[in-house]
Amino acid sequence: MRTRVPERALLCALTAVALGCPSTALFRTAEPVAAGQWQLTLAGAGGGLADREQGASTATGFGELGLRRGLSDNADVGVKLYTFGLAANATLRFVHRGAWSVAVAPELSFARTPRNATTTNAAMLFGVATVPVTWRASQAWALSFGPSVGGGAYMPEAGGAAGGLWVGGFANVEARLATRWWLVAELNGYNVVAGDVPLRGGVLTGGLGVRFGF
Repeated sequence: MRTRVPERALLCALTAVALGCPSTALFRTAEPVAAGQWQLTLAGAGGGLADREQGASTATGFGELGLRRGLSDNADVGVKLYTFGLAANATLRFVHRGAWSVAVAPELSFARTPRNATTTNAAMLFGVATVPVTWRASQAWALSFGPSVGGGAYMPEAGGAAGGLWVGGFANVEARLATRWWLVAELNGYNVVAGDVPLRGGVLTGGLGVRFGF
């Protein structure tokens, strides 16, 4: 009987990648949280990744919980917990003309995968810079989109390291549900253009987020 060891090895590798993928989603606009205010975000997304080297694909997904604090009319900072990781980020708006806002949204995240049947004990460091552009149609609706660029490093416990660079983008629609509540639907993706972290391929996800201001 033929064994399926190669297939199982491929599945394990893809599972490790799926769990270790960075959370590049924004679930927000280019408009910072108002100075002195807080905002809590609960979000989740699912999608797929395609590994060009292996010629295979698998599902991926994540959940996240984030907290933001407004520093000024044009800046806020935040932290978020996501599946296997922790991130710190900011929104730095440099254009605000009428209904339009443009910002830089840098993020640095750290993730760790546990040792089990499909993953190794490893640490991963990711840096992403997104340029969100927001058109606020009204107090109730906003459309945001923009490019992103990022890089990552993979450091297994057994030694050695690997890296990668990617380019991507996002688009989302925000709806205000109540005075302090917002719902955001987002499509986000990226393609690794150099190296092999988090994979030699691309990732595409779609998700929903709920934000609460206080």
